[in-house]
Amino acid sequence: MLAALFFGCGSGPGPDAPPTDGLVEPEVFSVVTPSVPIDPGQEITYCYFIRSPNERAVAIRKWSTSLTNGGTSLSLLSTRRDVMPPGTFVPNCDFAELLVPGRENPVWLHSARRGLSSLSLPEDDRGQQLVQILLSETPLILRISFSNVTDQAITANAAVSFEVIESWDRITVTAPFMAYNADIQIPPGAVGHRERKHCSAPEGEFWMIEGHAHRKAVDLTVLDGQEWEASLSPGGKQAVETMFSNDFTFECSYDNPSTKTIYDGDSFATEEMCLVVGWRYSTERVITLPSLCYCPAGIDCIVTDI
Repeated sequence: MLAALFFGCGSGPGPDAPPTDGLVEPEVFSVVTPSVPIDPGQEITYCYFIRSPNERAVAIRKWSTSLTNGGTSLSLLSTRRDVMPPGTFVPNCDFAELLVPGRENPVWLHSARRGLSSLSLPEDDRGQQLVQILLSETPLILRISFSNVTDQAITANAAVSFEVIESWDRITVTAPFMAYNADIQIPPGAVGHRERKHCSAPEGEFWMIEGHAHRKAVDLTVLDGQEWEASLSPGGKQAVETMFSNDFTFECSYDNPSTKTIYDGDSFATEEMCLVVGWRYSTERVITLPSLCYCPAGIDCIVTDI
């Protein structure tokens, strides 16, 4: 299965589309999630289950997101089947469970932090446009975290759009390599506690690395063996130009001021996570497939194509 992605319905130029001066305007798809009330002091995560309505495959070259009025982070994944009926919008969905190999086999598609943001995919080493491929009727999960730091109830939602490229003559497919540590144990009172895992590096040229963790995380580091490659803040993204020799090592650092051991899980308040996503493409001009390195407790990390 190709790295499939979509995010909504409708088409037309986005709000930041430049003047076309007689040229054909780019096709843009967008969606707005349902609005939900967030109580004062409340932190909660929602998942929106949808399907792509496109009738043809398209190549994505740009993402835009709006995550305001209480939204703190957003991530979009595709799955091979409908996890829940399309249109379902529910709180407290378990993201960590989705990543267990052999279950839903999700593919990471896009992520964003609070505010307005956009991401234009760059060109590859030969000057060809990098793209993500969207197949028709793809099941998707949009996961949004909300936090209301005010003393009044608020109403929150999120919006995402993507722009597609018309010509497929000079494109290169990019896909994610997801590395997830499910074996986190942060002792009580720990400062700078490090959790490190090693994966067999997939082939391909990496052009961006992003890291994801919860509120106890201090930083995330990605190494090629023992050599530094990227250091990220939780939720951060960094452009890179590297081909990992063999050892894709990723590490998350945490502080735990509580009196309890913190384990892997989906709760921003009581649990932690360590997820690194490396975006890559093939220099051999073959289709790049998404893959997952899953690191459970007690055994070596498992790398599988999705």
